[in-house]
Amino acid sequence: MVISDCNIRAGDDAIVLKTTKDAYRACENITVSNCILETNCAAMKLGTESHFDFRNILFNNCIVKKATRIIDLTICDGGHLENVQFNHIVGETNAGWPLSRHIIVNLNKRDSTSKMGSIKNLSISDYTCRTDNRILIGAMKGGEISDVRLENIRVNFAMLEGHLPLAKNIEGDRNYGKGLPELRSASAAMVVENVKNLSVSDFQITYPEYPIADDWKLLKSPLPFCNQEYYEGNEAKIKSGEIRPKFHAFWGKDIQNGKLNLRMSAASEPDTKKLVLLDSEVILEE
Repeated sequence: MVISDCNIRAGDDAIVLKTTKDAYRACENITVSNCILETNCAAMKLGTESHFDFRNILFNNCIVKKATRIIDLTICDGGHLENVQFNHIVGETNAGWPLSRHIIVNLNKRDSTSKMGSIKNLSISDYTCRTDNRILIGAMKGGEISDVRLENIRVNFAMLEGHLPLAKNIEGDRNYGKGLPELRSASAAMVVENVKNLSVSDFQITYPEYPIADDWKLLKSPLPFCNQEYYEGNEAKIKSGEIRPKFHAFWGKDIQNGKLNLRMSAASEPDTKKLVLLDSEVILEE
């Protein structure tokens, strides 16, 4: 299957590959290239329906005008994802929704009867995003995400959202770190939990300039009611920077055989650690 040279504007996911329960086959040998995408949900997604496998898939040279997730890989029905690449992606998450996660790699179980799948051999390179929230990569206990490479990643924060109040309350959401409460609540530009063989290089972060630019929709949208505890009555203080979350550059837990080069990264505030590692085996390259 080849998808190319499309201009897609959608309310729901723009390009999404699924392996449904009644299909009895994998999604494989697929390229997506030279597309312009605009959505209120995920721009490029594999899952959430993931009963069978995803393999040998390439997304290349795509622009995302707006989304809540630019790249969303969610395996929760026992399927296996392998040999997937995203190259030369540019976009922003300026859809006005709270809890955007511009890259999410998400392995868990839909319910107690679901099988555990896996994610391996994933590469994301030459990626630039303007956003207000985090990269999340995590596997529920008993699952394995392995052989993940992120290279030449540019994250430009238009604002920093205070995600913690809402993140605490959505434990059962298979689309948002189910079974991983620390991942959901960690404040960092990149958050990773339970990953084997992780490589991160040339990861560059720029933080907001205050006041927050008027073109950023989250503070003007009616949607922040989803995160009401953070927003209600605080819009002016958030816009001016009087209220600003403190972000680490990288937060990691249960990482085996990791290699991180964070030379181009920093925390959002001088009194905040750039790097937080818990129960991890990581080589730091500077």
